[in-house]
Amino acid sequence: MLLWQVTLAAFIVTSIFGLYLFSGYTFRIKVYYPLVLVTCHVAAAIATTILFGILIVRLLFSYNQVHVFSVVFSVISFVLVLLTLASGLYFYFRYEARRRRTKWGLIGFHLAMAGLSFIFAISSISTVAAPKPTHTYPGTAWYKYYLRHPN
Repeated sequence: MLLWQVTLAAFIVTSIFGLYLFSGYTFRIKVYYPLVLVTCHVAAAIATTILFGILIVRLLFSYNQVHVFSVVFSVISFVLVLLTLASGLYFYFRYEARRRRTKWGLIGFHLAMAGLSFIFAISSISTVAAPKPTHTYPGTAWYKYYLRHPN
């Protein structure tokens, strides 16, 4: 698999974990999650951020970047992913260290940032310019001509 495919799969897995964890908070269901599930979500988010960072660095230094907009958009999306990770880590360590209930504003901020960072990150992955093909293939008219006139 290519790096962008692995990064996309990591974003999807992290988002599924996050949606499952946030369903209890957003629908006001009293759910007690095992801490292992939350730790898996945090580990997946850290791995996703690292993969996305490597992808952004490779995009910045590749020769396929043709537009400044795609570079700026990729950097903005990486900053959003970092803010989401920072708010999630704050949320996690606050609960882990003190076993305190988290404020609704922080939960709402993290949920909004997670949605924005998912949209921006997936969009920035799609702005990668396609590499130029090394071989050019003739069109179908050439094949028809070649088949009708063999030498």
